[in-house]
Amino acid sequence: MNLRYRVDSTPTYASVTMLDDGTGGDSIANDGIYGGTIPGQAAGSMVAFYIEGRDSQNAIGTFPQDVFPQPGFTSCWPIDALARECVVRWGEVQMPGDFATYHLWVTSVNSNRWRHRDHRTTRRRTARSSTTIRA
Repeated sequence: MNLRYRVDSTPTYASVTMLDDGTGGDSIANDGIYGGTIPGQAAGSMVAFYIEGRDSQNAIGTFPQDVFPQPGFTSCWPIDALARECVVRWGEVQMPGDFATYHLWVTSVNSNRWRHRDHRTTRRRTARSSTTIRA
């Protein structure tokens, strides 16, 4: 298992091996839960990441599923996204109190794609989505 990450807006991914041995971000050895740690970043930095696994026949699976557009497509879900990545922002202040604080972080590549697309078109934007979450 690999944790692939990049500092936004750098296009190049670095890789961290995820382990199940009680080290490197993993709490309990051999529990079937893998952990990996993205190195600390300066406050305000955003990091996009995804998880990649390979089986014994070298087939690749990712979370989120379909990180990059499928062959023949130029975007993936959500509509017009160039990539589906998880995003974390360093140094975010949590508000005190009993109410949760939620933020929606979008990478610069997806933000720029949506900002500069032709807003005058009447063409309906469609994309394929196939997401399954298991607990």
